Amino acid sequence: MRLKFYRSLHKPIEYEFPEWFGPAVRGAEDTLEVGDATEFSGEPEADIAVLWGLSGITREVIDAYRAAGKRTLMLDKAAIRKKSRSRHYRVLLDGGTALPYLIRKRRPSDRWDAMDIELKPWRKRGSHIVYADNSQKVHDYWRLAHVDDVARSTITQIAAAMPGRGIVYRPKPQDIEYQSIEGSRLSVRPERIESILNGAHCLVTYTSHCSIDALIAGVPAICLGPNPAEPLAGNSLEQILNPPVPSDQDRHQFFCNLAYCQWSRDELANGEAWAFIKGELAAT
Repeated sequence: MRLKFYRSLHKPIEYEFPEWFGPAVRGAEDTLEVGDATEFSGEPEADIAVLWGLSGITREVIDAYRAAGKRTLMLDKAAIRKKSRSRHYRVLLDGGTALPYLIRKRRPSDRWDAMDIELKPWRKRGSHIVYADNSQKVHDYWRLAHVDDVARSTITQIAAAMPGRGIVYRPKPQDIEYQSIEGSRLSVRPERIESILNGAHCLVTYTSHCSIDALIAGVPAICLGPNPAEPLAGNSLEQILNPPVPSDQDRHQFFCNLAYCQWSRDELANGEAWAFIKGELAAT
């Protein structure tokens, strides 16, 4: 197969990535070319487009490849993190979520067990509601409105659905242009997501991976947009009074599956990850 990696963010990781993923691809008798997403002609130039991070630019490349019946591979920060850190990168097929293979089959627990993360018991009661936002780049990818407009609208709807409950607004931690929103308490660094999930009734988001933090913390999640937590989460604010609480067995299996959607640099470099990804491309 012929792969082409399109740089879009021009961060150091995009220049390092081909150096350690390229040998793994070539070792499987495939090829990896490198280009720039801003110079993309609109016509697919390979069998598989490889990109890093969700943005309006990467969406244009993905849409063009998918319209032509070709596959795409997206990499980004890990979905499962321990204290907001991980040595893994999430790998997504054919778009911006891992759903095509996240729910395809039951995975063994080995990769999840190796992360040594405890799933806390489901909360028995909660006081406040957390609204977690994402970056404007991610909103651009999903064709969502401006983050401030979406946050204001959603927080207003939450307040109407559960009057008298406190609302904690958690913008993307790296976003330095966030605004306070009336009717909510702003939570920014150094306050950690784990702290504001403590005692929460539920977490509401569109695309933020804080949904995964919530499920680990035993806090139900409602995902109003594309999100890896969709299989275990609610999808409407009409569910906010009684958000879904999956069984412990289903939650554990979800994390076993999700652990197979993210891979370390070493695994991406030594061919293990590419062998798995090729298997999923063949199966989906």
